[in-house]
Amino acid sequence: GRMLTLKDLDVDLTIKGKNLSLRPRKPVQLFDGRINGKLDVTLVENTDYKADFNFQKADFGKLMKTFFDNDKVSGNFDGAIRVNGFFKDMKSMSGEGELTIRNGILYPIPIFGALSEVLNSMIPNMGYSQADQAKTHYLIEDGVVNMDKIDVYSTAFALIGSGKYNFIDDDVNMSMRVNIRGPIGIITFPFSKLFEYQGTGSLNDTEWKPKAF
Repeated sequence: GRMLTLKDLDVDLTIKGKNLSLRPRKPVQLFDGRINGKLDVTLVENTDYKADFNFQKADFGKLMKTFFDNDKVSGNFDGAIRVNGFFKDMKSMSGEGELTIRNGILYPIPIFGALSEVLNSMIPNMGYSQADQAKTHYLIEDGVVNMDKIDVYSTAFALIGSGKYNFIDDDVNMSMRVNIRGPIGIITFPFSKLFEYQGTGSLNDTEWKPKAF
C-alpha cells in the first residue's frame, strides 16, 4: 500500500506461456541505493511470485519515512531478500534475508523507542547514541518474520537479542540484552542478567519490561 519510486530502470521482460520474468540489466535505484535481482510471476488467476533481490547503500531514513511515516531515523542499509508466495495472500509469503544498517540514529524507530528510554535511565543520553551497525538474519513464514539474532552496536552499548514480528496481526515479541561498553560495562558484567528486556505489543507501540522481574 505504499508508492515506491524506481529510477534508472532498465529491465528485460520475458513472457513465455504463463510465466513472466523480469531481469534488470543493471542495478535499479531505490531509496537512493541500488537494487538488483530477479522476479518471476505466474500469470494465472491466483498469481504467484518468486523474488530474489539485494540492496546496497540505500537510505534507511527514506525507507522508514515511506512505510512508517517516520522522518527521524537515519543511516544506510545493505540487505537481501529471497521470497515466494501469492500476491493476494500476504500470509503465503515465505523466504529469508539479511539486513545491515550502518551509521544510523535508530532510537526513533518505533520498536526501539521505549527501549531507548530504558537505556537513558542507566546512563543519561545513552539511548540516543548513534549505532555504528545493526544487523540481523531473518526467516519469513506464515505471516511472521523470525529474527534468530539481532545485533546493534554503538560506542556506548550493544543490544543482542532475537525475536519475531507478525506482520499480519502487527504483533511484536522480542528479547534483547543490553551490554554496556567501556569501563562501566566491565563493572556491570556480573549483573548482565538484570539488563535483559522483553518487548511485546505492536510495532508502533512496543512495551519493554525487564525479564528478571
